Amino acid sequence: MLDLLHHQITSNSEKIAWGFYIENVNLTDKLLKLPEVDGTTYGTSQGWHWICELGQDVIKRGQVLLTICHLDHDNKHWVALVVDGESKQLAYGNSMGHRIPKEILIAYQEWFS
Repeated sequence: MLDLLHHQITSNSEKIAWGFYIENVNLTDKLLKLPEVDGTTYGTSQGWHWICELGQDVIKRGQVLLTICHLDHDNKHWVALVVDGESKQLAYGNSMGHRIPKEILIAYQEWFS
């Protein structure tokens, strides 16, 4: 679904596409593992370098990142996340009305701090 959204945004107009990143579910899963990583590995390791660069791009350029993540272990409940790099705000959309899980909130806050 995010791949389709990414394609539609980037193929319609450069004005629409500029300023937006669309990432798949792997982003949140990876960010939740950040506490296990030391500071030097985060910026230099092949597996973490893309996340480090993405975070810098979103924050420094004031761009917007759109993604989804699953909350249940069986992947049956999905939520939307939007990172606004300009205001350093995280928006969370949950169709069940639940608040953002603390570990996800902390992971994103640490990532763009």
